[in-house]
Amino acid sequence: MSATTEKRTSAVPAAEEKTTAMMPDTYTPPGKRNDIHLMGQRCRKCGTRFFPGGRASCTACYSPDLEPAQLTRLGRVDAFTIARQAPRGYYGPVPFAIGSVALDDGASVICQLIGKDPQAWQCGDRGASYALALPRNPEKNIELVCYAFAPATPIDLAESSQAVHVRIES
Repeated sequence: MSATTEKRTSAVPAAEEKTTAMMPDTYTPPGKRNDIHLMGQRCRKCGTRFFPGGRASCTACYSPDLEPAQLTRLGRVDAFTIARQAPRGYYGPVPFAIGSVALDDGASVICQLIGKDPQAWQCGDRGASYALALPRNPEKNIELVCYAFAPATPIDLAESSQAVHVRIES
């Protein structure tokens, strides 16, 4: 065996990833504050927005004319429950809140509610979308990154009102 072949076959395996994105096409890369925008679809005919994307037709008008859309970060908690037992493969904190969030642009999202004690969440609470890192394999210190909603901060509210203002002017 030549030295070149030996070098190729005895290569050191690549380092194992420490972070894995869950459904990476459903949200933008996290910003400086770990803020994200969810990515869904918008019906070109009636304007209805959906999350997640991947629909073949609009559920409101049945039009097949859908396009990818960046959704607003803000919404209100419609309903939630508190999980007091971890499902298989979940290594995050328990108890935790899971809720349905109605986004300001009409889409609806079901996800984990973070940023305060699970029992402190209430229907009607304002939330904003953020990236959430959960332990995936605690022994190897590997994380799973997904989306979640945290209480909306004054910065979130200000950014949202600026975005609406810009859209109206253009």
